Amino acid sequence: MVDNRFYEPGADARFYEPGADARFDQAGADGRFPEPGVDARFTEGYAYGLTATVAFDASGTGAITLRPGYIPSAAVYPYTITARNSGIDVDIEITVSPSGTATVTDFGLNSDDDPNADWSEALIAAGYSDDETLVISIVIEVIYVGWVRDGALLDIDFENDRYYYNGAGYATWADAKVGIGNVTDVDVAVNAFTLGPTHEDDATTLTTGGEFDDAGDVSSWTAHTGATVSYTSGNLRVTGSGSVTYAYQAITTEVDKTYTITVEDGGTGSCRVVVGTSVAGNQELPITNITDGTTSYISFRATTTTTYIHLACANNGSARDYARCLVHEAVPLKGYSQTAGTIIVEWEAAASIAVSEHLWEAKDENVGSNVGLTTANRIGVFRSTGTSEYASLGVYGSGGYISAVTSSGDISGASTNAVAASWQTDEWTVSLNGTPDSQNTDAGTPPHSSVVHVGHLAGSEINTDSIRRVTYFPEVV
Repeated sequence: MVDNRFYEPGADARFYEPGADARFDQAGADGRFPEPGVDARFTEGYAYGLTATVAFDASGTGAITLRPGYIPSAAVYPYTITARNSGIDVDIEITVSPSGTATVTDFGLNSDDDPNADWSEALIAAGYSDDETLVISIVIEVIYVGWVRDGALLDIDFENDRYYYNGAGYATWADAKVGIGNVTDVDVAVNAFTLGPTHEDDATTLTTGGEFDDAGDVSSWTAHTGATVSYTSGNLRVTGSGSVTYAYQAITTEVDKTYTITVEDGGTGSCRVVVGTSVAGNQELPITNITDGTTSYISFRATTTTTYIHLACANNGSARDYARCLVHEAVPLKGYSQTAGTIIVEWEAAASIAVSEHLWEAKDENVGSNVGLTTANRIGVFRSTGTSEYASLGVYGSGGYISAVTSSGDISGASTNAVAASWQTDEWTVSLNGTPDSQNTDAGTPPHSSVVHVGHLAGSEINTDSIRRVTYFPEVV
């Protein structure tokens, strides 16, 4: 018996050839895709988003390029583009208002859906067929980024309310903080804030079996005296016998380097993390509470090459569940260079100051509890006190502050000033208000940094001066 839905036995009439769906340009390649496996709605390189580049003049005319390239250009804005491919229509509305060149990246389509799901199968399940049209509408806000200093990783312009980080522009400081990740406002009146600690997306965790996906992961952790460590529904569970005890693991660390711990509480009461240089020790980080059912990011500075991560039960020995515990090398923001950098800081200087004010402080420290907080491992750019005020770039060591180089020129009180500073091994440079560069070619190697304080020093010594703009380059420029 030959099913009349098939052109030949076993060949579904919906297919051009056996096994090749008629909705596909070639076997296995969905017709909505410009090439096999690349969704036509998505830019290659962005697994779940779009990239649009818009060039236009002050009158609002120009051209738009929205990858993939089958989407046409436009001359009048606002403009609605309709892309057609294999019976599927995608409507994208793009509104352009500022003048200049703008780049928009990574805007999600159906962001509540699983980006790894088979989209074509989902359409079939929803009842769509080849002769029907699916319309997806997206509104993309174009953020003008032509003002950004060329090559900058970070450019925060409080004065003009415009913000940029790693290829993306943001309309508000609140949006920028989300995009940057782990930014803390310290005093919004003077635009003082802290970057980090965080870690690179591709960084390898130092813990083994820290995801707690199965019993094998949990077996990588050791039960301390009196503890029972078990696997329970995607969690590591620590239970004591009437008192606090731990599951622990030794990791390899570098002395004077800061690390972040990502800890996800499993929901059986507040979890607690302890870090030491020995089993059951708390030399690097005393007991730090993790709010029930949340994920926390804490940090510690290593003083030995072997560090012990402890996951504690409750004080009375009752069980605590951990859904995840990962350790990474800390950085102030993703893309930060530990070997070289350049900053430009513009600030509104007060008429006079009583103590030195901190413009940029890149440091290694434990933000969570200040254990390991040190004046060592620190790049500082600050405004001095005195009759002839100046800006200084230097390193803090065990003997205190070591001024690598001091600027020429004076700071103008009650007006806007700017300092540019750069550092790499044996090349430390600073310039104040456009004065010729002052340089030290024997200042040593830049220290490792896990956080950057702008306009303050670790939450204290908050500036009287107000930060206007901060630009960071992960290289000497």
